[in-house]
Amino acid sequence: MLSFTYSTDISAQRNFAYVLGKGEGAERKRTTYFDGSEPSFLERYEVYVDAKDMADEQQENGESKPISDDEYIELLKERGKENIVLPMTASESQIAVQSTQFRYNADYFVGDYVTVEHRRFGLVQPRIQIIGMIESFDQNGRNLTPTFKGV
Repeated sequence: MLSFTYSTDISAQRNFAYVLGKGEGAERKRTTYFDGSEPSFLERYEVYVDAKDMADEQQENGESKPISDDEYIELLKERGKENIVLPMTASESQIAVQSTQFRYNADYFVGDYVTVEHRRFGLVQPRIQIIGMIESFDQNGRNLTPTFKGV
């Protein structure tokens, strides 16, 4: 690899959801959702999810039957999961086309899944898809710049 750039956009990140379901005031059913360990302090990006539209009963044979509190909380958590927004990452690299190890259009192609590793910064992106290849020519010869699918 000749060059490598990596950026992360956390401006729209949401990793902790407060989910509020049916009811009013203190009687309103509520839960929280987060993936993995609970984020805290400056690592926590919150979102409030209004799930009043989620019914706390189900129709069965034309009759309404209440959903248990545990089942309803799980439905609320699923709604919270839908509102989690992970940070967007982007990377770009320039590879040497005269590589003796791997050759473009012989060993790998557009559409293949590859692992991108930058040892200097300790960044590894396993199983990332090449969705395009930009070919350019300059005084130094031919250059290839792969375009990867967003992770």
